[in-house]
Amino acid sequence: MGKRNKICGGRQVGMFLFLFLLSVVIELFIFNYRHWETVKNVPYVPANVSMGDGYTENPDGTFTVGDGSLDIEITEINSVLSNAYIDITLINLPENQVRPITLWQKASDYSHKKYYDLSGKELWQQEERSKYMTYHLYGECTGLLLMPVTLAQGDIVSVSLIFNPVIPMFFSFERILYCFLILISVYLFRPRSVLYQIRYMELTPICRRMAAFVIFLVLAAVSWKMTTLLPLFQNDPWDNYKGYQHLAEALSEGSFSLLEEPCETLKNMDNPYDSEYRYDEMSRTGEGFLWDHAYYNGKYYLYFGIVPALLFHLPYYLITGHHLMNHIVVYVTACLYFVGVMAMLHELIKRWYRNCTVGVWFLSLMLFLIGSQCFYLIKRPDIYAVPIFTASAFGIWGIVFFLKAQRGHLAARYLLAGSLCIALTAGCRPQQFLFFGIACILLSRYLFPLSYWKTGEGSRALLAIALPMAVVASALMYYNYARFGSVFDFGANYNLTLNDMRYRGWVWDRVPLGLVSYFFWPIRLKPDYPFMDAVYLNSNYMGVTIQEPAYGGIFAIAPFFMMCAGAFLFAGELRRLNKTTWLIAVYSVLAAIVIAVADTQMAGIVMRYYTDFAPFLGLAALIVTWGALEKTPFGSGGARAIILFMLICYLYEFIFHGLKFTVDVASSLQEQRPELYAHFKYLTAFWL
Repeated sequence: MGKRNKICGGRQVGMFLFLFLLSVVIELFIFNYRHWETVKNVPYVPANVSMGDGYTENPDGTFTVGDGSLDIEITEINSVLSNAYIDITLINLPENQVRPITLWQKASDYSHKKYYDLSGKELWQQEERSKYMTYHLYGECTGLLLMPVTLAQGDIVSVSLIFNPVIPMFFSFERILYCFLILISVYLFRPRSVLYQIRYMELTPICRRMAAFVIFLVLAAVSWKMTTLLPLFQNDPWDNYKGYQHLAEALSEGSFSLLEEPCETLKNMDNPYDSEYRYDEMSRTGEGFLWDHAYYNGKYYLYFGIVPALLFHLPYYLITGHHLMNHIVVYVTACLYFVGVMAMLHELIKRWYRNCTVGVWFLSLMLFLIGSQCFYLIKRPDIYAVPIFTASAFGIWGIVFFLKAQRGHLAARYLLAGSLCIALTAGCRPQQFLFFGIACILLSRYLFPLSYWKTGEGSRALLAIALPMAVVASALMYYNYARFGSVFDFGANYNLTLNDMRYRGWVWDRVPLGLVSYFFWPIRLKPDYPFMDAVYLNSNYMGVTIQEPAYGGIFAIAPFFMMCAGAFLFAGELRRLNKTTWLIAVYSVLAAIVIAVADTQMAGIVMRYYTDFAPFLGLAALIVTWGALEKTPFGSGGARAIILFMLICYLYEFIFHGLKFTVDVASSLQEQRPELYAHFKYLTAFWL
């Protein structure tokens, strides 16, 4: 109890207060250093301002935009121009519309008699900080040319110019909170923290549950905010986003094919899977088709796994008569995934890693969740995220139940639940059925000798595992055969997309592209906010390989997962420590490679597919890390180095994914919520 009391003691409370005050000081004197830099400025309003002939001045001092030049020229400045306040506000902008003004600028100074280009700037009506800008000219400024290039005829604007103003204090509680969270993380999880002196299993069950519950509430609240953030995903506006809704309607009518009838143009095509030919024919006739749906023998089908429709969309449709939106399904499965990961870590610690401390447990949990890229899917909760997230949740829960099933004997009810969960992954995302390999390793001590299965307990265990697998497999095979005439054909090859999937085939030359891209692609940095950019595949591969924007390989965006390499580098030590967990780590790495290769061959290199294989790498990384800590004396330099590495990875991923949150080109915050993007921009790039 003494150790626990240290956490809540007066010294700790005092440190928390100090860190909060430090966050306030950082906000005042670092994030707002532009204020202190200009505090002695003497502001003035420029006198020689010439408005272009495209402006018509109104009686109230505003201007109406018409034909002609919209340049605003300030001449005879003849003084040092350190900064300026430039406010060009759209007066007649509709209340709910957000439209920044893009301002290009040119300047002349002692070293330039003619105007030279300066950097462009966006003026956001809601972000006052965007209207202040800092100049670095050569000596005294002689002239400034402002070119608001996004103004349109009929706009009514007000113009306000102040040179060398005192930049006001832009105080942000959000920035203070973010800074405080980073500081408190560094303090609580530093290698010498008291949290590494308390074993996770020493906590009472109620303390463990309360800690897990609080973390879950935070994750659930953040996830709900993220899934409801972007308007695009609230109504599933496009036909390809409504696939599960289409399937729910069809299933309610007793049909596996979708109810919408393909147009005659599509039916009459020689090869409807040729995208260019299909677009040409559709443009000629003015007809349309269901993008990213399977088309076979004159009918539309959904090639995504049927399980999410049966569990979520169909019941909701039958009960309410309305369709369930995909972002709700993603949110529900995300919550199931969070709880499942916490339960899996608990079972692993209870069984093999009882020396795991509270600090290591928390860092492990967050590194696994962030690294598995689940928040990427949560931010863009479309139809593509539904089967992946559902499969991930089922896969993790399957491992949890198989871990719980081993209690000196095999508990049939847990085997039944675990087998059902993993079997259902095949009806969501077949790649993730490889979770079953982990289950087989967990049961390996019971698998041999085979005489165990001849006992009553063994027979019940075998039945509990085999029955759900057989039922689900039979149902899926029937579903496939009824649609496409083959028990193993899920229909992806008949997808109406950018390439003819029927002839995509297995090409070994794609394998290096996929492995390098999925695992080792470096992050592409840039000097401007958000300081990173999407990376695109550029290779000499002579053929079609699909690639969507990504932001680096898994080891670049989740460096903690590099610990999985220890399963091979330190195989002897880990095997001597525990053969079962070592086998799980080795299998998990190999399964991740197999899934990445399969995704490359079947579909391409796509950011959302990281969640197919990332949980396997995360599990291997945890096993290696926990194994190393089990072998390393507490308080030693080696243990502190491992903990420091975990903490650095956590802070890196926390910051990296916070920045990546704004830039995903498939669901760009800048395009869908530009005002929010600008808000984050000026909170982060405080020097602008």
